[in-house]
Amino acid sequence: MDFRNLLTETPSLLELGRVRKMKTRPALSCACVVAVFLLLSSSGARAGRLIATPYAETLPEGRYSVWQFALRENRSTDNWRSLNRLDLGITDRIELGIFVINPRNAPTDTWLNIQYRVATETADQPTISVGVWDAADIGKFSGQSTGGSFFIALGKTVKPKRGATTPQYLKVSLGAGTNRLNGLFGGFDLRCNKDTGIVAEYMPTNLRLPQTDSVDVGVYHWLSPHWRARVSWMGGNPMVDIFYTGIIGK
Repeated sequence: MDFRNLLTETPSLLELGRVRKMKTRPALSCACVVAVFLLLSSSGARAGRLIATPYAETLPEGRYSVWQFALRENRSTDNWRSLNRLDLGITDRIELGIFVINPRNAPTDTWLNIQYRVATETADQPTISVGVWDAADIGKFSGQSTGGSFFIALGKTVKPKRGATTPQYLKVSLGAGTNRLNGLFGGFDLRCNKDTGIVAEYMPTNLRLPQTDSVDVGVYHWLSPHWRARVSWMGGNPMVDIFYTGIIGK
């Protein structure tokens, strides 16, 4: 999830199949995400992702997740930044995402993300996905630090032997991309028990905020089958986020 460089980028919106750069009001952008959320009836099992990099898995058809992040940029601007995120499984293989970035004293930025699961995980092969972040702002396939960013990600889940109580599972993800996602990235999600887990990831250079490190670490706890809270250390900057997941119409 490249919300780091997003915070200082020029905003972009998808309109009639093309990009139109413009300033948007944070309240309006947040309202769009909230409005979609209110149309979705709450139900479903637990689901989650890494912190800020693409994840190999995609959401099942009809499943959605809504996020609210708050990031404190201690190492650069010394300000709070917020991000609203909505992910939706269009089919069992296609996922759409919307990022709404609300930097302080700067224009809001909105992204459209698309991900396609090429292969489903089996005992002998990982999950494989390809996708593009900021699909409305594709300039070059590679060679720049901003704009539409293509990627491929692989993921594998390791579960304990039958009868073991902890850990619940270990999910590992590895990927490579272009532009903002240029280079290698990856991480893991270790579910320590039924409700609590640890995530960590490596960030490529173009995703990092100024003066931050390359590793992010977070601890999360599921408050219910739908709600999850997390605290993270984003390369030296503290962050908290709230996550909700459900299924449309149930």
